Amino acid sequence: MITLLLFPFSILFIAALLAVVTAIYSWRQRPKTGATSVSIMMLGIFIWLVGYILELTSNNAATQLMWINLTYIGITIVPAAWLLFSFEYTGHSSWLSWKTIALLCIEPILVQLILWTNNTHKLFYKEIIFDFTQQLPQTNLTYGSAFWLHALYSYLLLLAGTIILILKFRKSSGLYRRQLAIILVAAVIPWLSNLIYLSWPGVIALDPTALAFLATGLLWTWAIFGYRLMDVMPIARNTVVEHMQDGMLVLDQENRIVDINPAAEKIIEQSADNIVGLAVEEVLSPWRDVANQYLHIAQANEEIVVRQGEKTFYYDLQITPLLNKKGKQTGRLILLRDITQRKQTEDAYYTLVNQTSQGLVILKDMQIQFANPALAEITGIPLTDLIAAPISKLMHNIHPDDLPTLLNSLTNASRIELRFMGFQDETRWLEFSATQIQFQGTPAIQAVISDITERKNTESILRQARDEAEAANRAKSTFLANMSHEIRTPLSAIIGYSEMLHEQATMKGDEKLAARLKNIEVAAYHLLSILNDILDISRIESGKMELHKNLFTVQALIDTLAITVRPLVTRNNNRFTVESANNLGEMVGDATKIKQILTNLLSNAGKFTTDGKIVLKVDREMTMDNQDELVLMVKDTGIGMAPESIPHLFQPFAQADDSLTREFGGTGLGLAITQRICDMMNGSIEVESQPGQGSTFTVRLPIENNIKQPELIRTGELA
Repeated sequence: MITLLLFPFSILFIAALLAVVTAIYSWRQRPKTGATSVSIMMLGIFIWLVGYILELTSNNAATQLMWINLTYIGITIVPAAWLLFSFEYTGHSSWLSWKTIALLCIEPILVQLILWTNNTHKLFYKEIIFDFTQQLPQTNLTYGSAFWLHALYSYLLLLAGTIILILKFRKSSGLYRRQLAIILVAAVIPWLSNLIYLSWPGVIALDPTALAFLATGLLWTWAIFGYRLMDVMPIARNTVVEHMQDGMLVLDQENRIVDINPAAEKIIEQSADNIVGLAVEEVLSPWRDVANQYLHIAQANEEIVVRQGEKTFYYDLQITPLLNKKGKQTGRLILLRDITQRKQTEDAYYTLVNQTSQGLVILKDMQIQFANPALAEITGIPLTDLIAAPISKLMHNIHPDDLPTLLNSLTNASRIELRFMGFQDETRWLEFSATQIQFQGTPAIQAVISDITERKNTESILRQARDEAEAANRAKSTFLANMSHEIRTPLSAIIGYSEMLHEQATMKGDEKLAARLKNIEVAAYHLLSILNDILDISRIESGKMELHKNLFTVQALIDTLAITVRPLVTRNNNRFTVESANNLGEMVGDATKIKQILTNLLSNAGKFTTDGKIVLKVDREMTMDNQDELVLMVKDTGIGMAPESIPHLFQPFAQADDSLTREFGGTGLGLAITQRICDMMNGSIEVESQPGQGSTFTVRLPIENNIKQPELIRTGELA
């Protein structure tokens, strides 16, 4: 006997398990249409089944009555949830207001109140007889008026939901029809079982409704996972029509408006309540010309223009005939899509394209799909000959040497310059810039073509002028170098003879003659210094200045230099100090050029400083790129310079102030030569100065530590 009882309990347990799993899964899918109502309905079935199982396992009247009452929580939830699901599935979501849900909650609450107070009024159960003598407890119930009202109400809800779904079933097809078939069968099985149970009370020991829920659970599981009930739900006509962006009007055979959606109401600026049933020509009086034009046209797909007051609107008009099952026309469906913004954008685009001076062409499958007037003007080919012509129409005039470049540009979408043969064999330069685009839904190439002939001619003229200027500059530098060599020879004789005569005049005691000869000697040396500077700057500009790189000790170079330049630095009663770091070490470079840099800087410092202090600082530092560099700093307390004079300081034959040339002398070549030599050594020179506060020149030269054979570098070899 116990074995026989296990079977119905197993069915009830499995049905409850399926119900709770389906409820949980549906709840997790609640953003989807119908999922929430399915979850609530399955929860109600779960409560019903669990309550019934506990009712059957109770061993006293009070406990059994308690579980019977609690079972009705689920029993009252299921019909309401079923109706809500039918609303959602069929697209009547507008019926699911909070007011509707609140009304559906009233009956379950009232049933619970009546059940728990039944002993006082006997409205739900007139009599309850418990029998615990059998293997399973038996409960004989005599129903009262409240029960029959509850049963009638529940069946009405179930019937309403079922009818709504059956109507949907008749209009559905394919997947949706199969979904509905499974859902309806799942609902009918427990419904019929409950009718049988209520029709013969006391005859059937177990409630077949609860047992039938196993089939219901299996069918719902099949619908959800086998036919994607939660993933694919039908969208109702009302939902689509009411929320579509396009305006929709439905006309009958007499051209009366029988239906209109909110988008169409907005377009024609009238409400449905005022126009449904009226003739379309009356409603569209502001559109009278359009209405009369299409009054008897059954099918159309065109763009129309409507002027309302001072505004102009563009619409995409579609007219489709409505046919009955016999193929006879019963009316027309009119769709209006507002394309005003698109047309305005297109008009602006085409205005821009047609007025631009740049040629524009769109190519698809090597065929010209679009060309603007500017392209016809640039190429000299009539616009009518370009449209729909193959690309060879343009390529025919391209210089043969540029054709491979053009084909590569069309493939890789790049910018190129090419020669175009046209206008009585005149060669013109064109700039061709290609881009990959989508044209009418397919890949295409858009090319912008500009006539750059004038620019290319200007570039050619400028290039020629630059070459001529550079040639003239080289000729000047060569001339100055040659002249310097020619002048140095007699000047050396003048210096030699003046020194010899000066010694003889001094030995004879002729001080007046010795002084004159000394002036000749000083002037000759000054002229020699100028010639040396001119020769250096000429060599640099002509690319003939050379670097002789050798390994040397930095400190030894500084010590030798300090002895040599001390007379130049201290000639105006200046104090001269040298500050050297301890880690100077060795480096590979041109020691002579480094001496020349420092001599120029220290000589200038001594020239422009009087009764002041001049400091030479030498250090070795590490750059951010972990490269050693030699830092040479010359600092003085002389007259200084204005900040606006510094940018011109390193230009040949320039000084900070023209008056300085008259007062202190000099050609203005020393700093220009110094900067050029720094550039040759891949170094740099910087200056900081303020009027009356002196100047600081800082030279930074990269240190090469690799000991190589002596190396010679010309300025022309430097990048």
